[in-house]
Amino acid sequence: MSFDWFGNTEYMHVNIKKKKHKDKKRKSGNDEDKQDIVGGWWCVSSFGDIAGTVAIEMQNNSYIHALDTGLFTLGAPHGDDEGPDPPEQLTAIKLSDTRIAFKSGYGKYLGINSDGLVMGRSDAIGSREQWEPVFQDVSRSENDPDQYRTGSQAQR
Repeated sequence: MSFDWFGNTEYMHVNIKKKKHKDKKRKSGNDEDKQDIVGGWWCVSSFGDIAGTVAIEMQNNSYIHALDTGLFTLGAPHGDDEGPDPPEQLTAIKLSDTRIAFKSGYGKYLGINSDGLVMGRSDAIGSREQWEPVFQDVSRSENDPDQYRTGSQAQR
């Protein structure tokens, strides 16, 4: 999974995770059929799966953490059975069949400033707050430091 800021040709690889719903179960038998589940959050594999509360994992069990200043930092690593903390959770809003926006827990939208820095200070969705996920068939090692995850949480 890659995100492309609208109009930008550079990509950032990410994995998407959603909060596991009770009706989704692991298939027994083949390990390839099992979902990658961490603390009830699982990787999504299509644009249609991105909805609701999401979290972007930058490293194994370390998520982007929103600050009240509108900036972001990498949160502390979590245990293998823990999902992201509330400041690490964003709301994904579908804008079209290919674009989404992210809203932090502080009510601000994630966007790119003129220096290319990701910030969460916008009160509205403009062209700089639009993200386009790009899915690729890329196998990654569990120890890949460039691994990113996002996810969606069930109803609160």
